[in-house]
Amino acid sequence: MPVLSKNQKRLRAVNKKIRLAKPAEGEWNLAKIEDLEKERDMISERILVDKKKQKAKEDFEKMTADEALEYFKEEKVDTIEDHSIPNTPHTRRLRKTILENLNQHMMSEMMNHQMRVRINIINQLKADCKIEEDEVQQQQQQQQELQEIKEFLKKNITS
Repeated sequence: MPVLSKNQKRLRAVNKKIRLAKPAEGEWNLAKIEDLEKERDMISERILVDKKKQKAKEDFEKMTADEALEYFKEEKVDTIEDHSIPNTPHTRRLRKTILENLNQHMMSEMMNHQMRVRINIINQLKADCKIEEDEVQQQQQQQQELQEIKEFLKKNITS
């Protein structure tokens, strides 16, 4: 016969008291029976909890190393971070200064961009002008050479 725990012994005793409180003939003491049934339910819950603990302990003792690692492995918990900014006077002042600084920064960046674009346009125009000047100089040199050839020919032919 298996050895009974304290709770199992108490459960058997309470069940016996309930049986004795319900005689075949005569009146039943319903208040006493109800109290005993509540006590029986509590003891039954304790027994179930003890059995679960005992089973878990036995399972833990039988675990291999890999199973133990898996058992103690932490599960990642998804944390939802609240990044909302409270609407207090201090945060409103900070928000105002931040927006002013951001606006100023954006304006300066826009001005820098415009200046870079203008400088690039000016450099491109300078380069175009230089190319045109070079072309004009080449044309002048060609005309000058033609002029020299004409003069040479005039001198040589007329003489």
